[in-house]
Amino acid sequence: MKVCFPTQNNEGIDSTVFNHFGSAPSFVVVNVATKEVTAINNKDLQHSHGACNPLKALSG
Repeated sequence: MKVCFPTQNNEGIDSTVFNHFGSAPSFVVVNVATKEVTAINNKDLQHSHGACNPLKALSG
């Protein structure tokens, strides 16, 4: 299973969780089975207020 956290800065597993998923500058994804940590830049930062699209943000 993979768990995704919105973050302000990429500091790996030590990243602070950002308070708004869709507006987070980046995400940290943790594979709980392998303990692999991956950072992803938010690809939907320039969305209109109320129009968050988490799948677009994480696409790819």
